[in-house]
Amino acid sequence: MTFTATNYYMRITRRNTLLALGTFAGGVGLIGGTGAFDTVQADRDFDVELDDDASALLQMVQIDEEYVELRGDDNEILEISIGADGSDDENSAGVNDEALTTFTDLFAVGNNGTEDVDVWFETDGVDGVTFINSEGESITGADNSQEVELGDVSENPEDADLVVGLEIDTRSESDETYTGDDSPYTITVHAETDGN
Repeated sequence: MTFTATNYYMRITRRNTLLALGTFAGGVGLIGGTGAFDTVQADRDFDVELDDDASALLQMVQIDEEYVELRGDDNEILEISIGADGSDDENSAGVNDEALTTFTDLFAVGNNGTEDVDVWFETDGVDGVTFINSEGESITGADNSQEVELGDVSENPEDADLVVGLEIDTRSESDETYTGDDSPYTITVHAETDGN
């Protein structure tokens, strides 16, 4: 058997070096990924204008004057208050224990934005409280959202796409549902476009 050894020499030129580097970079690009990214962090400036509830992008307009009050320096914040402090009736002390109490047509939700939105309420940490629409259907939780089309409802809030009421169910076993102190509960109102 005979083995023949052959030596190949590659002359190093600018063209060969660029070709080798291009081949190496292309291979790394194929191995390294497709150009997609996992996260991006970018700082941007933005400005937010505040407006009262009756004029904001998600408009909330008082209908009931017995249980819905306007608070703040310029009466710009809507507040639901049920009980001795929240009712014009001085004999009212609040809702019954071991009962389901319903308050209808408290306030209307309008849409001063640029697209129709789905609206729902969250009552985290407050058992037995359910926000309802004018048909008595729950609008608490994302699965119970209701569409609100574009339109200012300040002139005729009773005719709004969404007129909000409230059910308070004190029949639950939980003693932690109502604290009885003077601090108000906080709810979250969500408005989401169909694209989100």
